Amino acid sequence: MAAQRAFRRTALVLALALACVPALQAAESPIFFFPGMMVSNLTGSNTVTDKCTQARSNVQLWPPQVSDLVAGRDCWFVNGSGASVWADTLSPLPSSFNASLAIWVAELQKMFPNYKYGENLFIMGYDWRLDVGSMAQSSQLSQLAAAILSRSSASSRAILMGHSLGALLAAQLLSLPDVRARVKGFISYAGPFGGTATAISPRVSGELASLVPPELLQGITLPIPGIDALVREVTWNGVKGMASLAMLLPYSAAYANGTDPVVVRTASRSYRVSQMAGLLRDVGDTLLADTFNQTHTLDKLIAAGPIPGVDVYCMYGVGLQTVRQLVFNVTLSDKIAPLPSAYLYGRGDSVVPFESLRLCDRFVSGTGVSVWPTPFATPPTAANASLAIWVAELQKLFPTYKYGENLFILGYDWRLDLNSMGSSSQLSQLAAAILSRSSASSRAILMGHSLGALLAAQLLSLPDVRARVKGFVSYAAPFGGTPAAILPRTSGELAALVPPELLTGVSFPIAGFEALVRGVTWNGVKGLASLAMMLPYSTAYANGTDPVVVRTASRSYRVSQMAGLLRDVGDTLLADTFNKTHTLSKLIANGPIPGVDVYCVYGSNISTVRQLVFNVTLSDKIAPLPSAYLYGRGDSVVPFDSLRLCDRLTTGTSKVRRVPGTSGKHLGIFIEPAVLAQTRGIIAALRRRI
Repeated sequence: MAAQRAFRRTALVLALALACVPALQAAESPIFFFPGMMVSNLTGSNTVTDKCTQARSNVQLWPPQVSDLVAGRDCWFVNGSGASVWADTLSPLPSSFNASLAIWVAELQKMFPNYKYGENLFIMGYDWRLDVGSMAQSSQLSQLAAAILSRSSASSRAILMGHSLGALLAAQLLSLPDVRARVKGFISYAGPFGGTATAISPRVSGELASLVPPELLQGITLPIPGIDALVREVTWNGVKGMASLAMLLPYSAAYANGTDPVVVRTASRSYRVSQMAGLLRDVGDTLLADTFNQTHTLDKLIAAGPIPGVDVYCMYGVGLQTVRQLVFNVTLSDKIAPLPSAYLYGRGDSVVPFESLRLCDRFVSGTGVSVWPTPFATPPTAANASLAIWVAELQKLFPTYKYGENLFILGYDWRLDLNSMGSSSQLSQLAAAILSRSSASSRAILMGHSLGALLAAQLLSLPDVRARVKGFVSYAAPFGGTPAAILPRTSGELAALVPPELLTGVSFPIAGFEALVRGVTWNGVKGLASLAMMLPYSTAYANGTDPVVVRTASRSYRVSQMAGLLRDVGDTLLADTFNKTHTLSKLIANGPIPGVDVYCVYGSNISTVRQLVFNVTLSDKIAPLPSAYLYGRGDSVVPFDSLRLCDRLTTGTSKVRRVPGTSGKHLGIFIEPAVLAQTRGIIAALRRRI
């Protein structure tokens, strides 16, 4: 059932990609899926009689026959002289032995009835024992390329999808110009572009559980005493010389600032990431040790950056406990070792560390768009309690409003700055959603909270949208930025910016959990353009003053030095693109919006942070929370100087609502009873307006 739920989410992700991204909308585009390790069936032939078997041909090697496992520990793979192994390039429809793939095919065809397996939907088989370099040198890569080219055209370009090792193979295929010209989109699911420590286990201990779908392991497990030990020994022998495992070992490029962490500790020594060839030599895999530099080429896949002409989507988990170091209580040698006596964990997707997974982001063009939300969000649930309350209260105030008919919450990718939304299809999709549900005689009312108010203002810069809108209500919009946007990037602190019910949903009564969440946040917001856009800027301050907003143990940062702050905390990309990202001043530069009644609703006299004080020097490491804060007035998150810039969009003070006391608090302002009463009056006035 877990696999079924996971692949249902996969189908939904593809639905979003097909529905929301114009480059992927053509339903006739063939889909080629590259599965992960040990999923493709392998067949072999052996022309030599040896201790394992008589000469035979077309033997099913994987999934293995149980009789082969029981017959001899060294006879699983036909790897000797006179042996050949192959996979069917276009795999047959998966069976229960590949239950995850079978579910995926069924769900995708249910979601998109135009797709038929074997016609325009294919699972690509390949010899997963090889590294991508060996596939390129052999006929394997050319056969896969030929299959894609023969089933696509210049007018019906393909979509490639790959899971785990399959994502690496798909990326390698996209390095071929003729394949790239026939592909419009690539979706990578959990691609281990920086390797993973779990790839060590099969070679050292014969342990496959972390790399192989459970239904495959179940198919080769019998209720026989000692069968687990037998399977591990067969695996340990079978993976000797397996180049794909060497390719999947962790490598230094996946780690920030060239760090070289220990990934294996034994009774006699430790092995760092840079010592993986030595590890292979010590466990007796001389061939892989000697060819390690030729095999271990993942860095070449990502070196070129975004793939020209191909929309790339990176999907991966980030918050699961994931092995970073294996501890053995023996010295490793050319004998099967017991399972590790201990593990050290970090975060990732349970198999691949986050540092490795996020290397996929380098393929993505722009500021890192990988997942698109639906323009029309589903009705909010308890996870978004504030929105659910707002919808219920508004429908109570105005019974003629029905959610999904004439009342909508618009979803958007809040990671992007407004400029990126404008240059991508994000803004045009939102504009189209508004235009499709309004008319010249029934003009719309836009309402936005915080970042959403900035986005609504950006949409009103489009003439066709502006012509269809009669009113805009801005709640607590940070038109001049806020020092609170600094905290996620320096210390991983989100509390000031995220509704409390969302944080509650990711909190557990576990010792150290808050520190873990801050660490996850700190890594996750790196390169987050919307945070850079919301940093404070000078226009928000009267008479061009340039106040200090951050003090550290070694220096201070003024409002004009926010790009330098980003650079010092290791966010080079945002620092380099800061002037393109930080464009809030353009939203208010032209004053009132022609033909649109603008109302500005915000708090004004609540204690609000204006300066953060750290007792450390900021660097590319997560900092502790500030040791002190200096306060001014505002709405508890955004300073008053920033909030009042909204006034420039109005046609007079009668449309400015400065909310007194705690009712004006930033995060929940739009559901406060006093503000709901104001909202009722504003909407009533706008509804009367022609």
